[in-house]
Amino acid sequence: MVQSPQASTRNDILIVDDTPANLRLLVQVLQGAGYRVRAVTNGERALAAVKHSPPGLILLDIRLPDIDGVEVCSILKTDPINHQIPIIFISALDDTNAKVNAFRAGGVDYVTKPIHPEEVLARVATHLALRQLNIQLQQANKNLAIRLNELETTNRLLEQEIVARRAAEEQNAHLLAHERERVFRLDQLLSEMMIISGPLDLNSVYQAIVNGVTRVLRCESAALARTQRDNTYLEIVAVAHLSPDVLGIQIPWHDPLLGRVAAEKIMLQWATSPRELQTTGETLAAPLIVGDHLEGVIVVVEATSKISFDHEDFQLLRLFTQQATIAIQNTRLFEEVQHLARIDPLTGLFNRRYFYEVAQRDLERMRRSRGSLGLMLLDIDHFKQINDQYGHHAGDQALQLVASLLRERVRTVDVSARFGGEEMVILLPDASLEQTLLVAERIRTSIANLTIKSDHGSFQLTVSIGITVVSGNQLDRELDDLIICADQACYAAKHAGRNQIKVWDESVITVQPE
Repeated sequence: MVQSPQASTRNDILIVDDTPANLRLLVQVLQGAGYRVRAVTNGERALAAVKHSPPGLILLDIRLPDIDGVEVCSILKTDPINHQIPIIFISALDDTNAKVNAFRAGGVDYVTKPIHPEEVLARVATHLALRQLNIQLQQANKNLAIRLNELETTNRLLEQEIVARRAAEEQNAHLLAHERERVFRLDQLLSEMMIISGPLDLNSVYQAIVNGVTRVLRCESAALARTQRDNTYLEIVAVAHLSPDVLGIQIPWHDPLLGRVAAEKIMLQWATSPRELQTTGETLAAPLIVGDHLEGVIVVVEATSKISFDHEDFQLLRLFTQQATIAIQNTRLFEEVQHLARIDPLTGLFNRRYFYEVAQRDLERMRRSRGSLGLMLLDIDHFKQINDQYGHHAGDQALQLVASLLRERVRTVDVSARFGGEEMVILLPDASLEQTLLVAERIRTSIANLTIKSDHGSFQLTVSIGITVVSGNQLDRELDDLIICADQACYAAKHAGRNQIKVWDESVITVQPE
């Protein structure tokens, strides 16, 4: 009997790679992290393994001896049973076409060889978590559909009862109206659940939550207070139909109303609202719990069409807070994935793709203000010799130290990124030539004073830096042209003897080391 993906163990990972060294490394890393691992060496065996026992996730090489990885992925994505298994491609191919084909086939991620264990573990954990959340959401939707179907069945039965028992027509009509109202409120709850699941930043999610809960409970106003500083106080971060002055108010953890809801993680009701909300009316408050973490407290004030909150309000608020916590959790996960997509994992600097995005925005801003813009390309001298003589670990250490120095030496408005290999690029908005040279020399001098210790001995670093600075009409040039100019200046610095700075213009200006 074929086992469904939902029934398979989520920590079971299938590795498909025809390179023994890669298989050994991936098996060792993943088993060391507590995953159950299976490994096969070609596409046919991979398909057979998935059919026999679907894994929680697949690590798939593109180049295989029989069926290539992209085709294997395409076959699995057409399988109605196994199409939801996340597939991460791991390949030595680093060109754009290979990546595009992998994602078009249905891959959720793409890791370029050589393999970095920390990166693989992070990506595997992220996509296993995403898949688990997706399964939970599907189950929740199924349960809700079942419940709505039950309600529709109830309505049909009530209508039949009205026809069969005319004597009880008034009572049944009342029951039917009540059920219709209940269905309406559940439908409204579902709509608000979809709304709060839409935003992709936390502040927008918080605002959607307080707006939505006022509509679901038909209450006068609402606020969301988030926990701060290791649960020492609550801070109001979003309000609906309350004074903006309420935002930012801090509520001590020992507060007898909201503090108690947070500390005991229970739903409570009061006859009067907390004074911090600057309003009056009956209050209902519930904790927002994300996993084991208390995110905060949601507070609603004064039902407008009734004397007090009833049991159904409690149930609606409980359902609403459950979905709100899922929305918060999904948003945090999205922000984490977005952060990982922008950062070079070795150096912690921005990666090349994100640098282009930021640099293009700054260039357009400089065009509007007619300011000036500095661009600096830095290349570590003799980097290949460092790798050959002291080992690649020492080379990685050198890249990390240079990246750390860049973060310390550039201005807060500057943007640093790893451009490729041993090259790094720095964008300096609103910087003149003199300011750019000052920053460049500070970087060059600091790196030249570094001594790096490795298992094969100590060594020092130097860098060659190319600079281009544009202003006025020169700002109309394309970003790639500016990068090419900085690269040419960097090449000239290397050609002139390394460990120096060159500025690109019609006549190249050279700054010699001190």
